[in-house]
Amino acid sequence: MSTRHYSSQSSSRFSFQSCLERGVRTRRHGIAPMYGEALRTPSGLWARFGAHVHQARFQTLHFECSACVTLVVYCQALIDLIEGAEVDASILPAVDKFVVCVRGVPPVMQMRGAIALGACRGLIQKIESNALEVV
Repeated sequence: MSTRHYSSQSSSRFSFQSCLERGVRTRRHGIAPMYGEALRTPSGLWARFGAHVHQARFQTLHFECSACVTLVVYCQALIDLIEGAEVDASILPAVDKFVVCVRGVPPVMQMRGAIALGACRGLIQKIESNALEVV
């Protein structure tokens, strides 16, 4: 599987500020042809991912989320990790590895990464279930 792995990314690529700058632009992009279900927390935070998939690869990814800068940062970091990769749940890192790969996030805010990962898993599950229906 040819996927970019979070540990091979340059450290500046996953700085809080650079992910935030890219994430604000990505969040404003148009509509994706397929979206996963939104993941919602009891505290009111939510996120969902959308994608254009071609030949079982993520061609482009989009996200929508609560107005929480840390959540925007983690959603963008996920897009940076998986855009261009094969659609497969195994491409997603474990929560504990993912939350620390973005420099500058205070420990008390790192669980926002789990929200982003869960929302992204929802998209992958939807894509995989749609593929099974087609076969």
